[in-house]
Amino acid sequence: MHRSLRRATNRRTDRFGRGEAGRFRLARELARSAVTATMSPVIVKFAIDQRRWGGLNAEAGTRLALALQDDGVAALEIVGGDRWDDASLQLSCGVGEGPVIARTSGAIHQGVRIPIIASGRLLSPTGAEEMLRDTNATAVAMGRALIADPSWVAKAQAGVEEEIVPCIGCLGCHSAMDGGTIGCVVNGDEVHITGLHVQQTSHPLNIAVLGAGLPGLEFARVASSRGHDVTVIPGTMPLGGVTGLRSSVPGNAEFGRAFLYFGDRLREFGSGLGETIPDDCDLIVDARPLPGPKLSWAVGRSVLTASSVLGRDLHQMYGIGRRVAICGPGSLAGEVALFLAGWGRRPTVIVPGTSDNPFPDAHPMHALRLVERLAGYKCDLVTDSTPVEWNETLDRKHRLTVRRGDGTTAMLGPFQTAVEATGWSEPQVTGPTVTVVNGTRTIVLGDSQNFETVRKLVHWANQLARTV
Repeated sequence: MHRSLRRATNRRTDRFGRGEAGRFRLARELARSAVTATMSPVIVKFAIDQRRWGGLNAEAGTRLALALQDDGVAALEIVGGDRWDDASLQLSCGVGEGPVIARTSGAIHQGVRIPIIASGRLLSPTGAEEMLRDTNATAVAMGRALIADPSWVAKAQAGVEEEIVPCIGCLGCHSAMDGGTIGCVVNGDEVHITGLHVQQTSHPLNIAVLGAGLPGLEFARVASSRGHDVTVIPGTMPLGGVTGLRSSVPGNAEFGRAFLYFGDRLREFGSGLGETIPDDCDLIVDARPLPGPKLSWAVGRSVLTASSVLGRDLHQMYGIGRRVAICGPGSLAGEVALFLAGWGRRPTVIVPGTSDNPFPDAHPMHALRLVERLAGYKCDLVTDSTPVEWNETLDRKHRLTVRRGDGTTAMLGPFQTAVEATGWSEPQVTGPTVTVVNGTRTIVLGDSQNFETVRKLVHWANQLARTV
């Protein structure tokens, strides 16, 4: 329905197009039919996306609201932007608190008497209260925040906002819903679905968790809440593992909410971070990401990996030239480019994907936002190309040979540095494996750069920690 309301997407020449009245007709006829067919109040949801040409701006949105009010609609839910069509509006990562988007509902007011419900990245009780106080919204609506923590309302009522499991805007739950299930990459607790409650252990174990990714942190949280003595050993990765590295990318700051939450919970249960496995360790949980494949082209002193680049500070950026070739099969290459562009480099992203879909591994909204951010940072994007050979020269004017989709080859450059951004190998998605290493039982869990995989790993980590 939203596509029919926008000039940019409604190109019809019949009665459902050709001017504002025509564009509104589908929504109004649907609303009137629903009001007539049901005895229940009808709520209509539409989006204000005034940042893009041809979108439904506040003035047109007010006229639509008045028309729907006349059609018998009981309430309106207004959200800022459309998740598929408006990539310019930051619906996902790096937007801060939700009112950045939800506040657009405040523009819908002139003569509208029915309740207005504001929605769009409202995450915290504080943000919701501000929304109700500062705008004309009658109520607020939340989606992903309640998937991340179904107890959001109860915790807000109890005044324990700090215990709310945060939504980090990764859209991993969207992928889950597309597959017929539901879940969150931060919260593996499905008590609200299974009825399986955490029980205190009668035999506390000394457990070492290798890797501080979201699956490892979720295992540590649940196991320590049951009374086990848990030590998390991050190793060479930051807190958050692969997701922690990605949080340093411009626009991914929301990912950091997860690490703050887990850090608070581990401190609450008396667990902490360590550097080595305790001598009296009873169980090891290996939640580290698997090393990526060795690629034949990625050889040379000026070739780096994505994991060695992400998270560097200003002093560590020394040695990375201004012009950088970043090669990978998906969105990690684009994120590395954004990170380097933020430090003043001029990256060229080289991917095998098409110009229409350069990052097929990413959620459509994230892929659209990534392409726009790359353009905003003036990063070059080369599609339909796979690296074949990295040619280094003494004057640091290196060249990269790529193979096009049609079988031809081309020489790109010059570059000072190349980054191999394939990333980490995917762990098995059939469940964790159990082995014995040096006499200690070891459970291999893993970590991933794919949020759909992370969601499954977090779920398994939660269930596993309930049974050890």
